Amino acid sequence: MPPCLAQGGLDRPETRRVLGVGPGVVLQRARVGEVEAQGRRYGTRGGRASRNPASLDGERVRNQPQRSPGVSAAGFERPTIETDVAVIGGGAAGLYVALRAAEHGAEATLVSRKPLTESASFWAQGGLAAALAPDDSPARHAQDTLNAGRGLCRSEAVEMLTREAPGAVAELRERGVRFDPDPASPDGALSLALEGGHSARRIVHAGGAQTGRAITGRLAQLVAESERIRVLEETSALALWSDGSECAGVMTDTGPIAARATVLATGGGAALWQRTTNPWGAIGAGAVLAHAAGAALADLEFCQFHPTALALPGSGHDGTLLTEALRGEGAELLDASGRRFTDELAPRDQVAAAILDRMDADGTDHVALDLRSIPPERFPNVFEACRAAGFRPESQPVPVAPAAHYLMGGVVCDLDSATTLPRLYAVGECSCSGAHGANRLASNSLSECFVFGARAAA
Repeated sequence: MPPCLAQGGLDRPETRRVLGVGPGVVLQRARVGEVEAQGRRYGTRGGRASRNPASLDGERVRNQPQRSPGVSAAGFERPTIETDVAVIGGGAAGLYVALRAAEHGAEATLVSRKPLTESASFWAQGGLAAALAPDDSPARHAQDTLNAGRGLCRSEAVEMLTREAPGAVAELRERGVRFDPDPASPDGALSLALEGGHSARRIVHAGGAQTGRAITGRLAQLVAESERIRVLEETSALALWSDGSECAGVMTDTGPIAARATVLATGGGAALWQRTTNPWGAIGAGAVLAHAAGAALADLEFCQFHPTALALPGSGHDGTLLTEALRGEGAELLDASGRRFTDELAPRDQVAAAILDRMDADGTDHVALDLRSIPPERFPNVFEACRAAGFRPESQPVPVAPAAHYLMGGVVCDLDSATTLPRLYAVGECSCSGAHGANRLASNSLSECFVFGARAAA
């Protein structure tokens, strides 16, 4: 718990506020709660969250956090902001939920620890996975997702994600996001890329490998134009405002925010690893906040390592992501002798394991990614990143090695993003709906933000 919350003044009686939340402060951390997976159905129902976390959907919750007195706003000198929906996180998921909630008539307040242009979503190179091609289908996409998840996916979440992903792409286009068109298509169809683990071309991109910038930039513009959304940049969430039985908002370093619904969209925690593709802020804040308030967590042991991040130990360029789409367009992985050694389009966990095995066999700290067959104009920002690191990818392979990239586990939620704590929702990488199992399929993460985000805001 942040030291500023562990003050005696926070525990004194106060007048109940608009949402009827009483005083109190969490003085002792409970154990981390995790849902016992039984057929990979995560302790919440397909509708809104069950209000009995100890027996959700007929399943038992292992190490369910004990209900605590919660955290109140007593002791804060600044006035309480009152809003319908408080969204914590300024990436793609947070922006989208705030926008959709406002369009439904709610007053939304978005809290972002960093400027919106520094979110992990902003720097995302991958695209959105959606079955758009004539020879593709949501069922085929679902099977690829299940295969990548190593048998640990929640089938209902996978089915919903893959069924609704095409609609999410169409909606983003209507909102002004410009995805890359297929130059060979006479009817303006989108260009569809192939990535690891996918059996068909189904990844839509913007600006080659600048999809995150295109989407979050446009969503941020729409959020700024909305009169129903208040944006608090460079504001940190310190704790969820909870009486131990439900969430009533969030305590920030600039004061408390009372909300009828609170949405965690804080991203993942891969920056906890020394070698990572993530920005520094990806430290698992959402899971910490949710656990302290009494919400259940699951699958925290599953961290995905992206196979191809620049390997330059001691350099600021170490860990720079080289998108999966490069391998989909023909980039090859080479060992120390210059020979290709694996299937570059296998699921990420399989490719990362093959690279680590080859590094061990060769006695090196990297393998090589050969981009010489790829036109630089296809992925201009990737080639520029390589040049900035001192390489000439048009004429020489570049050193790569796996780096921590994405957490599959997080705050347990149902198909409407409701957590086990009433009035608290989770969307994006901080959530755990079971859609990714033990290993996320490439480019399903952005699709997840919009499919589940729309349901959270409904």
